Amino acid sequence: MNQKESEYLLSVALDIGKSMLGAGAEIWRVEDSIRRICKTYSIDNVEIYALTTLIIATIKTKEGYHFTQSVRIKKVSNNLGKLESLNELSRYICKNAPDIKDIEDMTKKAVSSVNCGYYNCIGYILSSLSFAIFFGGSFLDGILAGIIGGIVFFMEKYCNLDNSNNLIYTMILSFITGCFGIILVKFGLGQNVDKIMIGNIMLFIPTLALVNGVKDIFYRDIIAGLYRIIESVLIALSVALGFGLSLVAFGIFHI
Repeated sequence: MNQKESEYLLSVALDIGKSMLGAGAEIWRVEDSIRRICKTYSIDNVEIYALTTLIIATIKTKEGYHFTQSVRIKKVSNNLGKLESLNELSRYICKNAPDIKDIEDMTKKAVSSVNCGYYNCIGYILSSLSFAIFFGGSFLDGILAGIIGGIVFFMEKYCNLDNSNNLIYTMILSFITGCFGIILVKFGLGQNVDKIMIGNIMLFIPTLALVNGVKDIFYRDIIAGLYRIIESVLIALSVALGFGLSLVAFGIFHI
């Protein structure tokens, strides 16, 4: 493998790692996938350092050439379907060692093929409905929580979030969601505004990110783990602040 091919291999491996991290993968999984892909093409000396927002990798070829590249991850979400597809691609590459020129197209195909579309909307609706009823709400409260959950899905789908602050966005979306619940109850369509809110709050709780942060710490990725835990706590506070402000705005709760 010549210098150009080695550099290109590192680039496509980092692209896979970037996509995995953006889909909510653990740090160790990203580092391990990049390392295995490089070793599949006879590059045994691979050093990788990954955080939730950055991946830096250095490889040393058998000819003694060093290549270092880095990628920045600006947006992280929890997309288990995309993560599963990228894991399958990584295993396929390690098993079959396809031409490195084809890996980039395979990565784009793996990422674009996972489009759950409105199945996610059904998940939002069912989650909100179920939690509202589970925590003591009536069936009507559950229906209203489900409707608001569907509205939340469309707001998240069609709002441009690429350059927005995640904490501010979460607070604003929580405030709007809380307002929807209060308005529906004031019009007599619902019975328990608190149960409706509980059903919708569950959509915003960053449970998976928090668990991944703890797992990263157990895998000795202390900085990445702490980053995820702190971010999860701040998001939870933003959710609480957003719903709390909606209660204050309608005079249900007084400061």
